Amino acid sequence: MIRGLCPFQLTPPKFQRELADDVATVLAAFRGRKTVLIENLDTGERIYEASASTALVPASNTKLFTTAAAQAPVP
Repeated sequence: MIRGLCPFQLTPPKFQRELADDVATVLAAFRGRKTVLIENLDTGERIYEASASTALVPASNTKLFTTAAAQAPVP
């Protein structure tokens, strides 16, 4: 969570619900697998998570390997 976005020590439930709705709306616009973890940096409180424990290969690494494979000489 960005410091200063929510000035409360513990995140109020209404803010959590609104944030969850907003994040779900954004995630629905994207295809593919995604993980999200948002936490209060001051308290460590988890505010929102979606498949947060799922390990994924970052897309940037996938692009690098795909590019390298495409440029490899064909025997």
